[in-house]
Amino acid sequence: MNEAKFLRTFLPLSRSSNSSDSINISPFMVHTLLPSLSRLRALSLSGYKITKFPDIFGNLKHLRYLDFSRTDIEALPKSTCFLYNLQTLMLSDCTKLMKMPPKFGRLNNLQILTTFVVSNSTGASSISELGGLLQLRGKLSFSELQNVQDIKDAEKAKLKDMEYVKEFAFCWNNNDHDQQKETVVLEKLRPHTNIEKISIEGYNGTRLPDWLGDSAFDNMVILRISDCKNCSSFPPLGQLSSLQELRIKKCPKLDGKLPDHFPSLELLYIDQCCKLDFPSEDVEGYRNLQDLQIKNSCHLFTKITLSFFNKLKHFEIQDCRKLNCIEVFNDLHQELKLIQRFKISNCNDLKAFSGGRMHSPNLTSFSVSNCNSLQSMPEHMHTPNLTSFSVSNCNSLPSMPEHMHTPKLTSFLVSNCDSLRSMPEHMHTPKLTSFSVSNCKSLQSMPKHMHTPKLTSNCNSLQPMPKHMNTPKLTSFSVLNCNSLQSMPEHMHAPNLTSFSVSNCNSLWSLPKHMYTPKLTSFSVSNCNNLQSLPKHIHTPKLTSNCNDLQSMSEHMHTPNLTLFSVSNCYSLQSMPEHMLVPNLTSFSVSNCNSLHSMPKHMHAPNLISLSVSKCNSLRQMPEQMHTQFTSLGKLEISCCPELESFPNGGLPPNLKILLIEKCDRLTVRNDWGLNNMTFLTCLMIKGGCSNLKSFPDEGLLPASLEYIQISEFPVLKTLDLKGLQDLALLNDLQINSCGLLQCFSVDGTLPSSLSSLSITGHPCLKQMCQMGVGYYWPKIRHIQSREINGDII
Repeated sequence: MNEAKFLRTFLPLSRSSNSSDSINISPFMVHTLLPSLSRLRALSLSGYKITKFPDIFGNLKHLRYLDFSRTDIEALPKSTCFLYNLQTLMLSDCTKLMKMPPKFGRLNNLQILTTFVVSNSTGASSISELGGLLQLRGKLSFSELQNVQDIKDAEKAKLKDMEYVKEFAFCWNNNDHDQQKETVVLEKLRPHTNIEKISIEGYNGTRLPDWLGDSAFDNMVILRISDCKNCSSFPPLGQLSSLQELRIKKCPKLDGKLPDHFPSLELLYIDQCCKLDFPSEDVEGYRNLQDLQIKNSCHLFTKITLSFFNKLKHFEIQDCRKLNCIEVFNDLHQELKLIQRFKISNCNDLKAFSGGRMHSPNLTSFSVSNCNSLQSMPEHMHTPNLTSFSVSNCNSLPSMPEHMHTPKLTSFLVSNCDSLRSMPEHMHTPKLTSFSVSNCKSLQSMPKHMHTPKLTSNCNSLQPMPKHMNTPKLTSFSVLNCNSLQSMPEHMHAPNLTSFSVSNCNSLWSLPKHMYTPKLTSFSVSNCNNLQSLPKHIHTPKLTSNCNDLQSMSEHMHTPNLTLFSVSNCYSLQSMPEHMLVPNLTSFSVSNCNSLHSMPKHMHAPNLISLSVSKCNSLRQMPEQMHTQFTSLGKLEISCCPELESFPNGGLPPNLKILLIEKCDRLTVRNDWGLNNMTFLTCLMIKGGCSNLKSFPDEGLLPASLEYIQISEFPVLKTLDLKGLQDLALLNDLQINSCGLLQCFSVDGTLPSSLSSLSITGHPCLKQMCQMGVGYYWPKIRHIQSREINGDII
């Protein structure tokens, strides 16, 4: 404490700049430490958990900087107004602050005050207290201005004399109050002509103040007006010769035309101002405009001539229902050289882009959506820097731009355009990575010279695609629900393609004959009932399903990047690739292929983790040399393959952890499977098959690593051989289900001491033999914690 009394600066604990968590403050700090710091010059409590603060400032007369920002403080201590040397009072984001302390005008050295809360409660300082604080500078925000009791208090605040303040924010709480009073109050809050920024929010008056139209405010660069629900008129804002940014939002009654002339205006943002109008269709006085955003303001435009905004960088029109025409440019002298973003949405009366050519060398994003009357696009788009193009929900649009010069385009999206018949005839898109066309029911053709689709879906009339697709940047290709499509591009050069998907194309009979896709990791073909073959030189399927006519796959598959392989519901498929070189494959799955008789004969998959084969009724052969080729295989699942009789010479992969075999009627557990060498096998499940097996398991058949065994539906099993189980020191759970002939345990051997759960469904006599205390086998199972025989707990 003795050393702390010389402290001059107290700052909050450092924390992440994006953290929203408040910091706890100790009672000792507030009540003991801070009052003793009489030499303190700067005190910041920003971000602390504070709602109330004690009156401790009487002894801190040297304090010049005080910060309560981002706290929940409700009222400042009365002693705050005795800090005669205070120059900065920070109250930003103090949303719970309800009033200012009495005699606030004593702080005549104050230079920075971020917020002044107007209150009508007893003892609070009125706005008139600001009249003597003429050294204020920077930004000052007023909140709860509806609480001004006396109109004269607003005039006494003397804002017009605060020559150093550059920004005022006037805020009301937007409830219904005295409209006439608020109109006069705002008129009296006229600032000094040096003001640069004004914000008006929640104002309940019927008109904006006259001083906003005074040409003396030639330093004002930003004006923001929002949530003024009763305001119906405004002064001649065009007199603000230096104004660069004008934002008007949620002023539904604001009526009239914007000024004809805004010589310096760079940003115009209008939102939810239904009665506001532009002065004319050809706006000469807005030539410096760089950012034009109009939203939910239906009367503002009927026609826009873009060439009059030749400095425009950002153009966005949304929900302007009377807009019917956008005139682009018919010669290169009327180009928009600077425009970067172009977006139009929900303009239902918009019918056309007139003028033909759109020449915008810096345009990067073009989007049109929900314009159901739109019937034409620019005929030519010369946009060398365009990266994103999107058109959606324009049901009357018959065609896209005829020519698109877009060498940097990466994303092309067209969706839900029911009348669209054709795509751009010529598209120069060497960097395209994403091309999506969906739900365009009338679309008949794709671009002739196209640098490839990513996605085409629900285009029922689409028949041909480009013969050649040279797509060096393409990463994803998908075609969905195109029922008339019969063939794919004959050649695909896509060196960076990683994902290929085709589904629900019932007329499709062929895929690309030649595919150069060295980086392909995912290949999916599903629900293509007429598809007869896969590409000869394909860098492998990830997924092929529901292709009923597919009979064969390529003989050789060299797929260095493939990680997942799946084939399902291909009922005519007879064989898999004979050779598969898949060094990075981790998952392999084949199901519901009733005609499949063999798996890949040679399959090099050193990183394969999971292999699943199910419901392949004709399958007789698994891949050869599984024990050497699948060294990483952890899970093997084979089910419903009734013709499979054995595994290849050498047995199963040695590092299996889980082995599941179900309903493979001709399979019988044998020593040559190599189970006893599987030192990592923990789970063994066999259901069905083993039709000649009367005793299980043989001694030495199973590995000591097993923790869980489940066997079921062994039709002739009669004896549980305990000698084959007694050395399984880790076995925890043994389940034998639906083995109706099982009636005895072997005479020799014991069940392992580690066994904690035993469940057997066998011959009825077995239950009596295991009865607690009296059953013949009771000594062999008494150490087991959970015992269930034929459904009864023992």
